[in-house]
Amino acid sequence: MPPVRSSKKNSHLESSAQQLSIKSFFTKGVAKDASTSIANPAVISVGASPAAAEALADSNTPIPVEKVVAPAEVEAPADSNPPDNSVGATSAAVGALADSNTPPPVKKVTNAFQALRPDSKGQVEVYFQSDAEWEKSWQTKLGHRTKKLGFGSSFVLTDRHIAQLISIGTGICRSLTHFEFQYADVSYGAHNANELTSDTTVRLARMCPSLRFVRLQGFLKIQADAMLIAFLSNCPNITYLELSSRVSGNITQASFDALLAHPNWAPKLKTLCIPRSGLYGKEEKAWLKALCAVCKERQMLTIQVTNISEEKKWGDWELTTSATEYRKGKKLRVW
Repeated sequence: MPPVRSSKKNSHLESSAQQLSIKSFFTKGVAKDASTSIANPAVISVGASPAAAEALADSNTPIPVEKVVAPAEVEAPADSNPPDNSVGATSAAVGALADSNTPPPVKKVTNAFQALRPDSKGQVEVYFQSDAEWEKSWQTKLGHRTKKLGFGSSFVLTDRHIAQLISIGTGICRSLTHFEFQYADVSYGAHNANELTSDTTVRLARMCPSLRFVRLQGFLKIQADAMLIAFLSNCPNITYLELSSRVSGNITQASFDALLAHPNWAPKLKTLCIPRSGLYGKEEKAWLKALCAVCKERQMLTIQVTNISEEKKWGDWELTTSATEYRKGKKLRVW
């Protein structure tokens, strides 16, 4: 009986199909898009049928390989495996990450004047005759040792100066015992004015509880009740307080009522200088009655009601001042 060749023929075809599929993988799949086949390897069963292999070879799809290892020269990008900064990371890894990626710390400035804070301890007594002198030396003259601060007759005092003073820190605010501003020059070429607002003056009183002597002259068109109460309620050691003005009516009866209601305010107060009431008739009598009630309640207190005006003498303007003193509920003298 002659031998059967169909089995051998089929074996030959199967071998040819496998060779063709392998050749197709390297010629079509890899040559067409090697990066795609390497990046997205698919898994093929080892026992695939010859028909499936032949169909896959005829198509453009490369034969998937079970495990494709990238060549040694192909390296992963440097950023593909960033350092692990998770909770379980080692301290060495976290330290390396901090050294490589953490930006240097930036010094924060809490307010606009902190960068100008003086380095010195400051002088005990400081006096500024003019604005120019302040701008030149306030950073070196002022410090936590400063106890007395004065401004001369060529100075225009503004809220900015108080902000710079407070910016030095709580050291100077708590050690300051004397604060004086002189309003004396009203000539044609004068450069002397008090432009402090009520809010800034109240802030000064609250920030400087050790004040014992306060002289603020030259207020214009401002309600001084809040300022007077601020100094008397926040500065327990104050002995002298002057809030004078060319404008009358800045201190109202409300201030006297507050002093009567709080006898514990400023128990060491000896002299209080305020502008005249600007009232007439019954209203003036009621104002003076409330004032005398405060003097009677505080036996050691003298209240001076000042009257400041401008007069032209010898071709220029000058300030003239007169005052009436009250003590123990009575009017003492006029000068």
